[in-house]
Amino acid sequence: MEKLYEMFSAYLDDENKEKAVSLIIEAFEKAQSIETFVDIYTKILERSLNELKCNLKDKKICIWKEHVRSSIVRTILECAYPYIVKLRQKLFNGERHGTAVIVCPDGEYHEIGARMASDFFMLAGFDSIYVGSSTPKEEFIYAINEIRPKILALSVTNYYNIISAKRTIAAVCAIAEVRPLIVVGGNAFVNNPDIKEIGADRLANTYGDVEKLIQEVK
Repeated sequence: MEKLYEMFSAYLDDENKEKAVSLIIEAFEKAQSIETFVDIYTKILERSLNELKCNLKDKKICIWKEHVRSSIVRTILECAYPYIVKLRQKLFNGERHGTAVIVCPDGEYHEIGARMASDFFMLAGFDSIYVGSSTPKEEFIYAINEIRPKILALSVTNYYNIISAKRTIAAVCAIAEVRPLIVVGGNAFVNNPDIKEIGADRLANTYGDVEKLIQEVK
């Protein structure tokens, strides 16, 4: 996995989208287990975003490079979908644990973590609905009673959006006929783990955390 990361990182540094995407797609094609997919996501894709270093004096160029890198990773995540569906079918043979809805609260534009979380829920045997970045709560809270998800997961990267997440949770709890298990995750909670303060039930930042939720929604 380390060799794969070094190759991928070099392509990202060169902003070579074609080779970067092709390299990871090839890894997806060879993946035969959930563990391999999770490793690709965490040890390759997530790591490549966290370890971005820019020594240029012009910080605007650094921001540009960060956006290009994120765009490449986003393309890879979109390409991963059919491989995840195929593996889930192989492992679960059509059985599901229920539906998980993944959103970024209003004002949260960092969506890669939410996309990864959505795929983790799929790999764990859920039907996963990823709504998107900066989702106004009014746009989906009324769909909660139609979808009736087992889990509502909110991904928050920016600490300042925790308040927005709290408002979203309160709105859902006020209108939901059947309250879903409310899960939060993301970098915003690394130094703020007391999720009870915003009305959430669980904190999930890893695939292992997602797996533990299965027993709670049966």
